[in-house]
Amino acid sequence: MTIAECIDEVMEAVQAATAGLGFEPPDDSGGDPVGLHYYRHQIPRSANDSRTDPFPYVIVRTTEGEASRDRRTLSGFDTVILIGVRKQDLESTAYLSAAELLQRLIIYFSEHPSTEHFFLSGNTIPWSLTGDEQDWPYAGGGILLHWEATPVNHFEEDDYA
Repeated sequence: MTIAECIDEVMEAVQAATAGLGFEPPDDSGGDPVGLHYYRHQIPRSANDSRTDPFPYVIVRTTEGEASRDRRTLSGFDTVILIGVRKQDLESTAYLSAAELLQRLIIYFSEHPSTEHFFLSGNTIPWSLTGDEQDWPYAGGGILLHWEATPVNHFEEDDYA
């Protein structure tokens, strides 16, 4: 599998974990809740345009990994799942929304510790949460997941010719 395919596989799991969630719309319209925006590695530049608010979002970023020379595939890799939410309230509870989203991801990956080609290693899921008075009305955070490849035997066609 390629690195991009690994990101896609983790992204599919993140989308399954967060399906159906609704958040405050970014335009202060008070309208219906909006779903998460999903990004690979970073928020695209077009989303950074001042006319467009990327919140709420989830970013799946691969930070490092290992490749086995004889297997010609990734043997393990780390992903950071970053989240960002916005909540325009006077009680400054955006961090609670961010914490709930992180908790949902942690529970999902604790209950589903594998994808089609990878499984989580270790017994813990490190997480971090941001959001203080200066960040209002935004809050964010992230979790770190270390994945190991499910063993697969690879062969060359010429080996059996």
